[in-house]
Amino acid sequence: MILERLRAVLGETGIERRYRALESRERLLLHVSGAVVFGAILYAAMFAPAYDFRETAVARYAQQQERLEWMRSHEDDARRRNDDAAIAVAPNRSLLTLIDATAREANVRLTRYRPESDGSVNVVIQQQTFNDVLRWTGLLVREDLRITQVAIDAEDTEGVVNARLSIR
Repeated sequence: MILERLRAVLGETGIERRYRALESRERLLLHVSGAVVFGAILYAAMFAPAYDFRETAVARYAQQQERLEWMRSHEDDARRRNDDAAIAVAPNRSLLTLIDATAREANVRLTRYRPESDGSVNVVIQQQTFNDVLRWTGLLVREDLRITQVAIDAEDTEGVVNARLSIR
């Protein structure tokens, strides 16, 4: 129906005249060639990307399996190190609890703290009096905590500082 309307509008084109002039075997060859080209386009557009995606997914899965096996084989060592770190801090109190308790005792407000993978905690303090920060570091040492890095910057107001500490 649509094809007939299109033919009526366009009339007989040169391509259509050449097609009608072909013998039946040549037409069959043209149809088979068209089907092969259509199949190749279909394969290139749909099946090849799907196959590539599958191959990538299989490789990614194998890589993730290897990582999982590695993690499982090192699980006991990681648990032992974690337990050793927890015991090193204090028998009944965690490192974060000690940092928070000593900061409250010294009237120091912690702006931000971040536990690190090596067992230490990075602490940021802003706009606190220098004497309070100094008292707080003394309390940390009294609790057998080790301060591995300190950076203290003065503020515009006299006696007020910003500080960054790494505590173990």
